[in-house]
Amino acid sequence: MAETTDNVPANSTDHSLASLRSSILDYRRENGRTYHRVSDGKYYLPNDETEQDRLVKGARRVLDAGAGTGIWALDYGRWNGLKSLGTRMLIPKQAYVEATFPDTLNIIEELINLEPGGYREIQDNEFPIFCDDGSMPADSQVLKWTQLIVEALDIVGKPMTIAPTFKQLLEDAGFEDVQGRQEKWPISPWQQKDPRQRELGICSRAGTMEGIEPICMALFTRMLGWTREEVLLFCAGVREELK
Repeated sequence: MAETTDNVPANSTDHSLASLRSSILDYRRENGRTYHRVSDGKYYLPNDETEQDRLVKGARRVLDAGAGTGIWALDYGRWNGLKSLGTRMLIPKQAYVEATFPDTLNIIEELINLEPGGYREIQDNEFPIFCDDGSMPADSQVLKWTQLIVEALDIVGKPMTIAPTFKQLLEDAGFEDVQGRQEKWPISPWQQKDPRQRELGICSRAGTMEGIEPICMALFTRMLGWTREEVLLFCAGVREELK
C-alpha cells in the first residue's frame, strides 16, 4: 500500500522537468517545408505547421499514434466525453499502417502469433489508382501522381504495390482459411450514385487535395530529381483535375 502524507494524495504522480536537446528541433529544411530528424530522410511527410493544420479541429474521436503506455489517450478520453484510441508503432498494436516495409514477408510471419481461434485482418490501399468503368484517361494527372509515388517508393525499397499479394503472403506464412476482399474507394464524388460511395468520395477528395503536395514533395525531389517548382506545378495540375 502506498504511503501518504497530509499534503500528497496516494494517487498523485511526481512531476519533473528536463531540457530538450536542441538537435531535436533542428528539423530538416527542404523545399520550404520541415521534416523531422529521426531516421533522417526515411519518413517523407513534413512536420511543419502547415501539415499539422491538416489535422481535424474539434474532433470527437481522437487517435493517438505512438501512444506509449496509453496514459495520455486514457486521460484525454475522459475529457468532455471524447472517444480516444491510442496505438503504438509496433505490429500488431497498430490499427492501420501502410505496407511499405522493406521485408513484408518477415512482418507477415511475425503476425501469426495468435490465440487459438483468433484471426488477423490486414487492409491497405492499392496503388496506382485504377478506374473500373474506363472513364479515366490514360494521361490523367491523378493517375500519374500515384504512379510516380509508386516509382519513388520502389527506389526507397518500400513498395506500395504489396496489397494484392496479401492473401498469398498470409498463406505462405502458414495462416489457414485466408479470405480476400476488394472494396471500391472513390477519390471524388463524380458519378457516384450510391449515397455511401458519394459521401466517401467527398471525404476522400478533401483529404487527397490537402495531401497532394506534402505526400510527394520529398519523394519526388529526393528520389526522382525534381525541383520544388516542378513539384508545385505538377501538384497544381493534379489538384485542378480533382476539383
